[in-house]
Amino acid sequence: MGEARWEWQVQNDHIIWSPELYEIYGLEPREFRPSYDAYLQRIHPADRKRIQMIVAQALRDGRPFDFEHRVLRPDGTERVVSARGEVERDKHGRAVRMFGVTRDITSRKTP
Repeated sequence: MGEARWEWQVQNDHIIWSPELYEIYGLEPREFRPSYDAYLQRIHPADRKRIQMIVAQALRDGRPFDFEHRVLRPDGTERVVSARGEVERDKHGRAVRMFGVTRDITSRKTP
């Protein structure tokens, strides 16, 4: 599977996922409404705080980011993903949009 794309409009918490991202997460687009909180709930609890800190830092400083974390799928399986992205700011310097790509790297992380 190739790269899955996503976009988060920070101000209104509107998130757009590509079909590939729903597939990685094992979710159906008509049954799942992406939001930041809903995304966090799909992250393995042991990884969640670290990812929240990385996202918060990216929103603060506007630098590109790159991280890996485990995904908990509804069927009980676990995937490992790599995500990278950037933050877009408005003319006042406020973070308004975060966008990037996610790749399923489970096969590289399992023996």
